[in-house]
Amino acid sequence: MKHWRMGLALIGTFGVMGGASAFDTGHHADMTRDAMSEFGMNANAIGVAQAENWLVDYYSSQPTTGLDHDLENLHFDNLTTTAEIQNYWGRLTINTEQAVRGAAQANNPVKIVALMGMSLHAVQDFYTHSNWVELRRPVVNPASYDTRTWFDAGPAAPGLRTGKYPSATPATPLVTDHGNYTLGMNHDSYVRPRWDEAYVYGWNASRQWIEAIRSWVMAVNPGVWPSVQALVLAPNDLVALQRDLEASHRISEWIVARGNNGHWKGSGSGSGASFNKFVLGWTARRDSLFVRHFKVDHWHQELTNNLNAMPPPIAIPPLAPVPPMNKKALRVQTVGFDELVNPGEARVNGRSNPNYYARVTISGQTFIEAMQYQRANAAPDWQSIKLVDSAAAAAPIVYELRSQNGTANVLCDINPVIGNPTLNFTFTFPTPVAAGFVAGDIAGAAGAVITTGGAGAGLYRARVNLRIDSLPLL
Repeated sequence: MKHWRMGLALIGTFGVMGGASAFDTGHHADMTRDAMSEFGMNANAIGVAQAENWLVDYYSSQPTTGLDHDLENLHFDNLTTTAEIQNYWGRLTINTEQAVRGAAQANNPVKIVALMGMSLHAVQDFYTHSNWVELRRPVVNPASYDTRTWFDAGPAAPGLRTGKYPSATPATPLVTDHGNYTLGMNHDSYVRPRWDEAYVYGWNASRQWIEAIRSWVMAVNPGVWPSVQALVLAPNDLVALQRDLEASHRISEWIVARGNNGHWKGSGSGSGASFNKFVLGWTARRDSLFVRHFKVDHWHQELTNNLNAMPPPIAIPPLAPVPPMNKKALRVQTVGFDELVNPGEARVNGRSNPNYYARVTISGQTFIEAMQYQRANAAPDWQSIKLVDSAAAAAPIVYELRSQNGTANVLCDINPVIGNPTLNFTFTFPTPVAAGFVAGDIAGAAGAVITTGGAGAGLYRARVNLRIDSLPLL
């Protein structure tokens, strides 16, 4: 069964993906990977959870499929009182536990991972769609990140709510509306104030939720948990998974309609021509196993049953305790970039402006930042946050600046050392007696802006301004 009809409809209507209203796709994927890695999950398990997490957004925006009504409830929107939020947490916890226990009894590791990805979408969305950040820490404290979640602290203070979606006045959203890139109460991407704080909350909440799922599985069928961690997929399903993950990136990146200009990680990446071409190709393929989990198996309905029903009040079951975090946050920010072109040199994409994006690998985890379409220079708001072991004295970082043309891309020279366009450097964490610093292909103090540009005489040179720092977790 193909989903090409949906794809054709989507080209005209996908601007409503904002209706999926969530952490932008890339941020969901990053925090899901980081949290799952803490539990020894292999690449297959992480990929399945990431795909299912994104498909919650995708099918929320597609009324032609009939899935949108249920999936609209997995975004933690439109809850205006603490009692409504408490009920939602209670029902989500009960529903997820029952679904996971059933999958464990059926010895179905794929379903357990799928339910993990779907339910994590709602868990993560609470911290981006609510005013939790503002109520927990009314004043921005750049010296540390708070990590205390709903399950740690309960209601933050009177007035806790989640954003109204869709916004009552999309052009000028009220503070209580979900909003858009520039207005509203959401913290969906790093173009929004306090996104980084919401991201760290979401990471710790994901970690707590995965431990709860592990405890529910262990209570029913301990033998299936190793199969969850080392998930095995048939070769054809593995190929389909990679296509779905590519779709989660490209569709989110290139969306440009109804005020959207990219939703991979913020704005600036929209490209209607690239979007339409990719969507037609992806939706013309036979539905993957992971798509069928929604369209045929309807596993999401086990999570959404009575999710937004108010009476009677629902008590929130306690989650299993998690081990201490023992983490600290390492943050790599791109303050700006600009293209360097000498007389006689060609531009990256010929006559057109380059489509720059960054690949930042911190302690083994790669972050793909939001492509800036047809811009030779920008201050892009790119931030990569990796939670590393608190005992680590230093962390390796690899920074690549690339220019994308469709699905192809070229590596740009930003290294002052001739012959090596990529930056390889180490961040040494501060100690009570010494400040943190950067050393390697670039050097500087923690928190200072470091400027570097390509030194080669060849093509595709650029300059970037970076800031690297670390923050403890509370």
